[in-house]
Amino acid sequence: MSTESATTAPKWSSKKRIVLVSIAAILLMGVIPFGWIYIQMHGAKKALERFGDALIAQDYARAYGQTTDGFQTALSESAFTDMAKLLCAHHGALKSFVIGPSETEGSLGTWSATFSVRMVFEHAEEEFVFVLKKDDGVWRVNGYKEL
Repeated sequence: MSTESATTAPKWSSKKRIVLVSIAAILLMGVIPFGWIYIQMHGAKKALERFGDALIAQDYARAYGQTTDGFQTALSESAFTDMAKLLCAHHGALKSFVIGPSETEGSLGTWSATFSVRMVFEHAEEEFVFVLKKDDGVWRVNGYKEL
């Protein structure tokens, strides 16, 4: 009796394998895209942090260099610098650039990310929304709006 039961496989084992493979495939189809989106979001956030660090250091040329061609077409470097200096003239030096909630979307060819940012100056705080785009494989600031 023990020899007979050891050689006989349960009837549902092949069904169980099919179910397990199907579940694994479904999980992979969900995990891989979300993993890719996370990687993109992380890259965009790092680019925005570098932009914020340049603003805090008052290195406006470096900050401007981290913007897209479209941004630079719409706003000259001198106008960008003037706007940043005007904010500091009204509120004091920029002390921190606090990145808040974000939304990242796109596909393999076009990616964009939107971030809420709180800019903390010596005498005030201002809320902004920054939009970044992936340009030639590099995340760059494409625009911003004060709230």
